[in-house]
Amino acid sequence: MSVPQKSLIYILFFSSGFAGLVYEVLWMKELGLLFGNTSFATSATLAAFFLGIAGGGLFFGRFAKNSKNPLGLYAMLEIAVSVTALLYFVLLDIYHLSYSTLFELFEPGSAAFIGVKFILALLVLFPPAFFMGGTLPVMSQYLTHRQNEIGETASLLYAINTLGATFGALAAGFYLPRLLGFTHSYYVAILLTTTVAVIAWLLSKKTAAPKTTEPVQGEVIYQSAENGLNIKLIRFLAFFSGFSALGLEVIWTRMFAQVLQNSVYTFSIILVVFLLALSCGAAIARILITLRYSSTVILFVLLSLSGVLIATTPSSFLALTDGLSYFAKGVTWNAYIFKVFMLAMLTMFPPILVLGSLFPYLIKLSENQNMSASQTVGDLAFVNTIGAVLGSIIAGFIMLDVFGLWFSVQVMSGLY
Repeated sequence: MSVPQKSLIYILFFSSGFAGLVYEVLWMKELGLLFGNTSFATSATLAAFFLGIAGGGLFFGRFAKNSKNPLGLYAMLEIAVSVTALLYFVLLDIYHLSYSTLFELFEPGSAAFIGVKFILALLVLFPPAFFMGGTLPVMSQYLTHRQNEIGETASLLYAINTLGATFGALAAGFYLPRLLGFTHSYYVAILLTTTVAVIAWLLSKKTAAPKTTEPVQGEVIYQSAENGLNIKLIRFLAFFSGFSALGLEVIWTRMFAQVLQNSVYTFSIILVVFLLALSCGAAIARILITLRYSSTVILFVLLSLSGVLIATTPSSFLALTDGLSYFAKGVTWNAYIFKVFMLAMLTMFPPILVLGSLFPYLIKLSENQNMSASQTVGDLAFVNTIGAVLGSIIAGFIMLDVFGLWFSVQVMSGLY
């Protein structure tokens, strides 16, 4: 594959991540109105969204290994995202029509009423998220030609897609709804997804199918084999990585709500910083992949450093906010936004940067299973995303109520 063609593929995957987070931020805004409580809205939206991502990663990771045209399959996934995203309007209308009946059947704020709302979120978000979840394993299958390249290829794609998601969250949080309104912003995301699909489809017709990712005979897959890390341990760590990352996002969203305006702008800033740190963490993982140090040592350092950095976030947050003083007092709107960005960067970015490198690094450690690139990435992404679902639910609905805000942060630190 030529350099210009590969660059175009990366641009498409960046754009896919951009559109995906435009969807998510807009969904979060609408479901925030639906749920009323920020932590519930965050937990429910993230859980429904990532359940779809997990299912898509597992299914298409296995489906793509036999595909003769992975890039064409990727194009079909993007088309499916566009089509299913349109169902959002239909299901939302159904909910609004049935809301009065649901209000009479279930006591407001009850577990049953929250459960009904979660089911609605699942119906709205699962289908497009399911097809989004297939894009990383399918694109990894397309770009990987040798089994010992899986980790490097997947971590690069993960970094590019997450960087696109960062800009998508920024655009959806600050610019698109203000300039175009919610509905037209949503249509822009659908148009972008469709454009990515069309370009990928045209490229697939001009590009020969890649070689399958077979193990290289006689080659040592040095990381997993020589350090004795079995796949069960790797998958457990992938699960824990997703659990803690999304749990912390929910907990930190509540932390920022103590001093900030409880708005889509505040959430968008937190999300932008979170995604930017994950993207940079994936870039760090690509560097760690090239090191010949023991993978056990590298994992020990990543986990320990993450725990220490997470533990410092409450004290640094309290210091930077002058003991939880209201952040918007006596400042202009632009100054408020800048202060929130700086607060998020100083408190959240360092720990997420380190913990965000864990999952891409684990992909490298799992590449010695004699499986295709798509199945290797899809299976590990499934475990990681299921952990993310449980992390967002447990943090939002259990930990914050049982432990409180500050001790929940310390629990996460202790788990690391």
